[in-house]
Amino acid sequence: MRVIPYRAVGSSHGFIFAVVAFEVVIWIDDERKVNTHTLIGFEDKPFSTEGKFQCIIPPDLLPDETPSEQAS
Repeated sequence: MRVIPYRAVGSSHGFIFAVVAFEVVIWIDDERKVNTHTLIGFEDKPFSTEGKFQCIIPPDLLPDETPSEQAS
């Protein structure tokens, strides 16, 4: 386990606990992307006041966009 310092809008400096996952597989529709040695952080506070978010994923961990999904 690691302790990582962070800053967020509307909060002071804080720390988040994280583990290194050997492998993380993300599926979107029929596309699959395997990521290795990925940090997964844990937070005990909600990401939004509405409770609509369960996680935040950086775009480089997601499967590539198909040409029809890319902005023109």
